[in-house]
Amino acid sequence: MRIEPQVGTLREASGDVITPRGLIHVEWKRDEENALHLHYTLPDGVAYENEEV
Repeated sequence: MRIEPQVGTLREASGDVITPRGLIHVEWKRDEENALHLHYTLPDGVAYENEEV
């Protein structure tokens, strides 16, 4: 699983996707210094590939 937010001018967003392997939840938010903080929940057995955003 690769998570690549396309943030544009947004400050925060969240969402869910139902997949055959279960629910994926992703949320992210920019802080006061414009750093992006990403949080996610993946179904068991689904690996996350870390990619710079």
